[in-house]
Amino acid sequence: MFAMKKVWPAVGLGLLLWTGRTYADAAQEVRIQRLSRFYATHYAGVFHLPVELVEAVIEVESVWKPKAVSVQGACGLMQLMPATAQRFAVVNPFNIEQNIRAGVEYLAFLSRIFRGDLRLVLAAYAAGEGRVLRRGLAYSQPEVLDYVQKVARLYRKKQGERLLQGGNNGSVARNSCGPAYARNSDNDGGI
Repeated sequence: MFAMKKVWPAVGLGLLLWTGRTYADAAQEVRIQRLSRFYATHYAGVFHLPVELVEAVIEVESVWKPKAVSVQGACGLMQLMPATAQRFAVVNPFNIEQNIRAGVEYLAFLSRIFRGDLRLVLAAYAAGEGRVLRRGLAYSQPEVLDYVQKVARLYRKKQGERLLQGGNNGSVARNSCGPAYARNSDNDGGI
């Protein structure tokens, strides 16, 4: 019997061929991610939210996939439910700019309602503001609590990375929410 060696393709052409992707596919993916990050930064500034929070929500919601659709019917990068998309005048939920604008505007709206309490803002983003308004911190659906912890943990990680990179890379949104976001979550990602 022959001993088979696993050969890992080199980075570059070999990796693309190994994954079945072309350079054009990879280049398109890079363009989409750059465009998505541009709009995330832009609308974070427009709606006075930390860009790290917006990026964390996108990462947890869709892993930066603009065509993502959940089993519940949420669409796009920020996983907008149809009613939320309509509420924020989204014509095409898969349009990167419209999706991010509406998602960030919704986060800003929730931030005002819940006075910047990150736990409640994220719980309401995941479960709907009505449920969280009725129950507040007593809202205890396990999936929502897990979601809040994931986003909060990633948000803090992104804040630390941005600080290590020497600032906010020109974003005016970084300090807009101030200490409200920092004081309403503990250090281990819990709520």
